[in-house]
Amino acid sequence: MQVNKSAGITIVGIGASAGGLEALREFVGNLVPGGNTCYVVAQHLSPSHRSMLMELLARETTLEVKEISRNQRPRADVIYITPPNRHVELQSGLLTVRKPKIRSGPQPSVDLLFASLALECEERAIGVVFSGTGSDGARGVQAIRAAGGITFAHDHTAKYNGMPNAAIATGCVDLVLPPAEVATRIPHLLEGNVRHAALKEPEKASTSNTYADICAVIRTHTNIDFTNYRSSTILRRLSRRMNLLHLANLESYLALLGRDPGEIERLVRELLIGVTSFFRDTSVWERLGETVDKLVQSKDGSDSVRVWVPGCASGEEAYTIAVLFAEAMRKLNKRVKVQIFASDLDAEALMVGRRGIYPSSAAEQVDPKLLRRYFTPLASEFSVKQPIREMIVFSRHNLVQDPPFSRIDLISCRNLFIYFAPDLQRRILERFHYALNPAGTLLLGKSEAIAEPSELFELVDRSHKLFKATVTAASPFRPSAFTPLKHSAASPAGKLLKNPRSREDRANEVVAKIFGPPAVIVNSEDKPVHISGAVKPYLTVPTGSSEFDVFSLIEEDLRAELRALLLRCRREEVVVRSRVHTGEHQGDRWQYRIVIHPHNDDETDEKLSIVAFMTVRALLEEAEESVEEIEQQDQVRELEHELLAMREHLHTMVNELETSNEELQSLNEELQSSNEELQSANEELETSNEELQSTNEELTTVNEEIVVKSDALNEANSFQSSILESISNAVIVTDQKLRVQRYNAAAQKIFKLDEHSVGESLALIKTRFRMPDLRPLVEEVIRDGQPRNKAIRSRQNDRYFDLGVQPCMNDQRLIIGAVLVLNDVSRLAKANAKLRRSRGELAEAMELRSAILDTTPAQIAVLDRVGTIIVVNDAWRDFSRENGGTDRRFGVGTNYLQICEGVIVEEDHEADEVSAKLRDVLAGRAGTLRCAMPVIRRRRSAGSSALCAALRPKTSRWAR
Repeated sequence: MQVNKSAGITIVGIGASAGGLEALREFVGNLVPGGNTCYVVAQHLSPSHRSMLMELLARETTLEVKEISRNQRPRADVIYITPPNRHVELQSGLLTVRKPKIRSGPQPSVDLLFASLALECEERAIGVVFSGTGSDGARGVQAIRAAGGITFAHDHTAKYNGMPNAAIATGCVDLVLPPAEVATRIPHLLEGNVRHAALKEPEKASTSNTYADICAVIRTHTNIDFTNYRSSTILRRLSRRMNLLHLANLESYLALLGRDPGEIERLVRELLIGVTSFFRDTSVWERLGETVDKLVQSKDGSDSVRVWVPGCASGEEAYTIAVLFAEAMRKLNKRVKVQIFASDLDAEALMVGRRGIYPSSAAEQVDPKLLRRYFTPLASEFSVKQPIREMIVFSRHNLVQDPPFSRIDLISCRNLFIYFAPDLQRRILERFHYALNPAGTLLLGKSEAIAEPSELFELVDRSHKLFKATVTAASPFRPSAFTPLKHSAASPAGKLLKNPRSREDRANEVVAKIFGPPAVIVNSEDKPVHISGAVKPYLTVPTGSSEFDVFSLIEEDLRAELRALLLRCRREEVVVRSRVHTGEHQGDRWQYRIVIHPHNDDETDEKLSIVAFMTVRALLEEAEESVEEIEQQDQVRELEHELLAMREHLHTMVNELETSNEELQSLNEELQSSNEELQSANEELETSNEELQSTNEELTTVNEEIVVKSDALNEANSFQSSILESISNAVIVTDQKLRVQRYNAAAQKIFKLDEHSVGESLALIKTRFRMPDLRPLVEEVIRDGQPRNKAIRSRQNDRYFDLGVQPCMNDQRLIIGAVLVLNDVSRLAKANAKLRRSRGELAEAMELRSAILDTTPAQIAVLDRVGTIIVVNDAWRDFSRENGGTDRRFGVGTNYLQICEGVIVEEDHEADEVSAKLRDVLAGRAGTLRCAMPVIRRRRSAGSSALCAALRPKTSRWAR
């Protein structure tokens, strides 16, 4: 039916509130990818608070974590987070989010999420309720259980157990486990969902002896017969129980039922569970509203409208019909008496209906105008107003076994008919036809229908499944004048009726029936448990409720006297008799007394009462008037006078009693008024308490996120501190007002800092040497945001420091303080001083060398390894100028070998020889050279004696 079912993806809905973050982190941390499963988280959040739930959960799991957008098709191995101020539902295979229609109630609603999963996914739905306050999720687990899904609840380890306990109290939670075990248990249950052989061959299983034995066990213990229910539905629920209990076949489950009566109760609850809602299928109620309008219009003021809602579950549908009648009377400005009989087998569901209080999520489909008109908001819940409640009577009633109601105008039996086999459906329709007035209306569910043609009902509206009882048809159903109540075999009354009787017992019963008075045996609750003799002249079956007690069977005039007699009989344990009454039946008249005998059943030890109707023979005989009668007339007259006086006295007493009653009534009205005021104040307190509870949940959720943020911040601070301590330079961080925020151990060696220094002004922090301009320097950096440096010298211990001040900025690039870094540069400063001294000494040496060379009369030039002139003396420069040379040609930087090679002298190879020999000296192949050097004059050479020697200083890069 659903897109997600065909896709094969299992969707797990998760609800949480206060304390849920810890549970969710534990849950997602144990999830394993690859299971074709996705997870939808509905965590109660503040509508105005940005949640970090997605980021926090993403740290705990390898699965993808993402926030739900407008419409998303669920994918496997993804955790979907519901955004704040949104409800999430699964509709047509898509995850959809929307704003809440009403402000009150938890957001997002866990009930809405679970209900949508139940509707779309049916038996593949899984719901999990984790820690939280309130009761959100309780109705949701009922919906999932009704659809055949699986439900979990947080165990006693929950930080807040309100939500888990509310879910568990519904009886619809399958497993109660800690979050980590829930995560590991889900895959195992999904593997078991491959299903048992019971569902693979349903026809064979439903006809097996084991299946029949299971139905018989249920019938014996609960008096509910599931034999004629649809076997496919029963088998599906049996398979679900077997999967949870790890049982392989029906035989094993039958054996378990024999050992564990509690499992019988759990199975019956699962088979009976029904989920309903207000105004489900809006178009159906709009169409039924037209029928209701006509029904109200057709009734006179003295007439009453009678409605029957069998299988009412927790009462939402019954209240919906009551609202339709209230609206019809409001629109038509007409008042009629409306009686709605809401019946079901589930006593706990009926208690919810009688209470008339529902969670806010149940009102999502209710028109806001109707919600304001007929319901009272109670923070996270709402209650049905008293005029609507007074229309409805909730009663436990077995549709199959108990007598039907009578004189009914409208029957609404939606989504119950589909659970019955065809033969049982036919019998139920006969009961409905009997119960309805001629042309009465029958409403069925959208998946239900009546086989056509039908002699009992005719179709009115096919799309909305509206039918009308035929007027001419005679109902095949004929109830007896009195249908004895059936009792469970497990109850004492059931044992009394079901014990096998001996021949003597049967004979005694025949004798009692022929010669004994008509009698009825009642238990301590005034319920009839056995009938003996012809009681029809004394007892009649009333219309309406099927929950009979002996007072509802007897004439109204005798009820008070019968109640007093029963009370005296039980209190004093004696036989009591009533006054003489006159009975009339089929033209016969007689006189009788009611005689009650106390009786203790020896086998069950139950206290019973035997109410017998004893006939009194008439003693009035005609006789002639005698003297004695004349003498007695005076006495009679005297007695009459006394009787008259007593009557007057009695009348006075009655008047006084009436006055006292009026005073008591007035006092009672005052008390009732006070009680209403107290109730109103109590409701206001409850509303305030629920609002505070909701606020507390939001604060708890925010606090949990803050704790996680605080842990992350502490970790970042610890990491930052480690980095700060690892820096060898002194570091101090200040705020805008120059108050110290942080510092490292190196700073303590220079500044006098301790644990009390954080928060103190930098100007008050003492240093181990003078820093006079420190404060103005930092203030300038904070003011203009420009970094600054300053060299500082400590003359006390001859140390040098480089002070750097940088602006400290936040994420918005706003200056929030300054960072001071003090770098010890003593070694570098001393090295620089030594270098300066060496350079001075070198300069002096160079000056001395130049003076020595210049005072020498010989021309001197120093060449490097490649022949470049690097030093010359004044004699060289003068000689060069005299012979036509220039400083550019023969000065420093000129290559002398290239000059020699460039000289053109015809048949004169002196320059070449000199050049070659100079190369040998420069290359180290010759130590000294004494030769005639050519003197260059206008590209001609002339001889001159010269000495060339190689220079080999140890640290020089030159050879001269």
